[in-house]
Amino acid sequence: MKKSVKSGKILILVWFSVFLFINTAKTQVGVDLIVSQQKFINWNDVISDYATEEYHFLRFNYGAGINYWFRLKEYRVEFTPGIYYLYSDFKFDNPDCSYIYHSHTAGMEFDANIYPFELRKKSYEKDCPSFSTRGEYFPKSFFIQVSPGMSGSYRNITQKYIRKFDLAGKLDFGFGLDMKLSQRIIIAPIIKYGFTFANDWKGFSEFHAEESYHDKTPGHYLSLVISFYIK
Repeated sequence: MKKSVKSGKILILVWFSVFLFINTAKTQVGVDLIVSQQKFINWNDVISDYATEEYHFLRFNYGAGINYWFRLKEYRVEFTPGIYYLYSDFKFDNPDCSYIYHSHTAGMEFDANIYPFELRKKSYEKDCPSFSTRGEYFPKSFFIQVSPGMSGSYRNITQKYIRKFDLAGKLDFGFGLDMKLSQRIIIAPIIKYGFTFANDWKGFSEFHAEESYHDKTPGHYLSLVISFYIK
């Protein structure tokens, strides 16, 4: 447990070091608001079997993050590496017992925003995100996002049972639009679908009288991210 927490702290420090290293031009910091609907396949099956009815385990995540913007000079490709925090809970009630499941997740991701309609055009402001340029709105604003990353999650049951920390890889794909609210404030809504790999909650299956192989599970989710930037 202590080694896993230490590894998570080291990864976050490495990510902030990347932020400092890429500061080769004017940059902008953004704030993200996040809501997602997720499914951990094996854990959801365990809970449904345990309750003898269908449940949506840890279905919704809510959170926020910060990111750091920079771009390529020759192509319409922009990067917003960032860190984020998400929280999810689930309450299970039946006549025999009552539990609340908690999940706290801190992660880092390296978002790459690709503008397919103007990939090779250079007629945009070099020191600002593309949303501030003039011209046809949709071609300049629409982007496809690819986002690899890693997350660390601390989970427990009723705050005292099966308290575990684990690290998992993630990969998201999505699309978004840059929208200018004023001369200084920019908003970018993004919809993306993603996967997490190697989620591991040791002891989870045994706690629910299931085989231990259910401790590990893949996950997938659909997210809405609203990013805000100030010029």
